[in-house]
Amino acid sequence: MRRTRATYLDDIAVTLGGIAAETVVFEAFFDGAAGSYNADLNSVTRTATLLEAGLGMGHTLVVADNAPSRLDALRASDPDLRKRVHDIVANEFERAKNIVRNRRAALDEIAARLIQTRSLAGDEVREIVERHRRPTVSLAKLPRSLGA
Repeated sequence: MRRTRATYLDDIAVTLGGIAAETVVFEAFFDGAAGSYNADLNSVTRTATLLEAGLGMGHTLVVADNAPSRLDALRASDPDLRKRVHDIVANEFERAKNIVRNRRAALDEIAARLIQTRSLAGDEVREIVERHRRPTVSLAKLPRSLGA
C-alpha cells in the first residue's frame, strides 16, 4: 500500500488519541505515553522523524536516512530536525485533542457503558458515535438562492 504524508499524519493523530483523551478529560496525560519503546509518544516521534528525514515528505525532498537507529541519532544531533519533528507531533496532538473535544459526548457515553458492561462490540461503539455525530451543512448542497 502506498502512503502519502497525509496518511502518516493521520496515523500520528490516531496514535495520539489516547493521550489526547487523557489530556481533555483529566487535564494531564500519564507516563505510559512514553514508558516503552512502542509507547505512543515514542512511536509518533519515530514516524515524524521518518517523514522529515527518511521519506522526503518533510521540508525537503532530500532523504538523510531511513534506518530507525540512524534517524534517532540524526534527530538527537540536529536541532532543526528535532524542531520540525516536534512541530509535527504538536500539530497532530492539537488535532487529536480537537477531535476528542468535538466527540466528547460520544466518548463519555462509551466510557459509561464500558464501566457498566466491561466491553462493547464494534457495532455498539459505531452506533454511539453515529448517534452523537454533529450534523454538517454543505454550501454546495444548498439551493442556489441560499448559497449565492
